[in-house]
Amino acid sequence: MLRVIVGIGLIIIAIGQIFYAFRNFQEGFHKKDINISQLMKLLAAITGLIGILLFVLGIIILIHH
Repeated sequence: MLRVIVGIGLIIIAIGQIFYAFRNFQEGFHKKDINISQLMKLLAAITGLIGILLFVLGIIILIHH
């Protein structure tokens, strides 16, 4: 039972992180300063990657229940 709760929780957190990363990536295009724009895009890419990894981990936990 705890594995199901943890798996679903990880999936919910991952989806939120992926949407947050996508929004920040879009905001990176609207910045005038190139350095800040590149930094925002890099941070958004890292956040998106972590979100995808959390999503996969949540699926793996649910599958091996």
